[in-house]
Amino acid sequence: MTSPAPHITVTTAPNIGAVAIIQLHGEGICPVLSRLTGSTDWPESRLRYVKLADIDEGCVVRLAGRCGPYAQIMPHGGPRVVVKLVDHLVRCGCVCGNNVAACDLYPEAASDLEADMLATLSRAVSPAAIDLLAAQPSLWHKALQQDIDAQAILCRANALDRLVDPPSVVVVGRANVGKSTLANRLLGKQVSLVADLPGTTRDWVAGLAELSAPCGDVADNVAVRWLDTPGLRDSADPIEQRAISMARRVIADADVLLAMCDCDTDWPSLPRAADLWLINKVDDGPASGSGCSCDDPLAISAATGFALDQLQHRVLRVLGLGDAAQPTLWAFTDVLRNAVSSHNRGALQRYVN
Repeated sequence: MTSPAPHITVTTAPNIGAVAIIQLHGEGICPVLSRLTGSTDWPESRLRYVKLADIDEGCVVRLAGRCGPYAQIMPHGGPRVVVKLVDHLVRCGCVCGNNVAACDLYPEAASDLEADMLATLSRAVSPAAIDLLAAQPSLWHKALQQDIDAQAILCRANALDRLVDPPSVVVVGRANVGKSTLANRLLGKQVSLVADLPGTTRDWVAGLAELSAPCGDVADNVAVRWLDTPGLRDSADPIEQRAISMARRVIADADVLLAMCDCDTDWPSLPRAADLWLINKVDDGPASGSGCSCDDPLAISAATGFALDQLQHRVLRVLGLGDAAQPTLWAFTDVLRNAVSSHNRGALQRYVN
């Protein structure tokens, strides 16, 4: 029986860099390396500087990983060089990897848990995820020596997973109450038109905003998808009506819904209950609003930044991420969640060790 064709993964970013890393995984990598370089002798762990076909020169090494043999090809980091090398490797019989196991992507990892941690770290969007994920191998090692509160861990995981795939925060209010000004300030750039005219924002505008945790630093920030909706109001304009219809669908799926008014404008009519109520433009008048079902609306000024730190803290509390940077067990993979929920300590030990 012939062994499966080696598969290819490019483990460095697709942009220009000094060096790129292309990994080959599988039993048949030595013949491929011979065709690529012209060298037939590939002892394990010996790094060589070789010519890579007629494409480039670079370093190549064959290694042994926990999941099997692999090789690293390190050419110059130009995107065109990488593409031409991958094409050449495919002609040599390799296949581009799809759904590659984390232990193949990170063969240097000491356990399956550590490999999955590195894979998760590579796609996490929140700075707060970095130190917390890096701490998981040691935290789970310690957890194996004591009783585990499965319900608390699984409940906490639902919130912490938002550090990898960011939640959506949607702001709803009538036209011209300052939603775009708030979005621009939190997103740190001009993403929405701002004018004293109703209906200026005719579509919902989205961007990644980093919210600051209480008593935290930049490394503890949590990324969210911040969505600025058009003003919800009656309009005969078919284009604006389409934008408002789209906004209603976004509102229905929001992880956090913020209702906003100002000192001269009523609260919006909402298709679902708001999680937080905001009174904007407190620099223009007293902080009061009518029709709010919340006993504690937050008075802010999107123009000056007044109380925006409190707003960020409240949003994080709604998401369950007010203390996201605190070291805690995180069941961040299906293996961890299944082992914890089924109280399968044996499976957990094999995964962690």
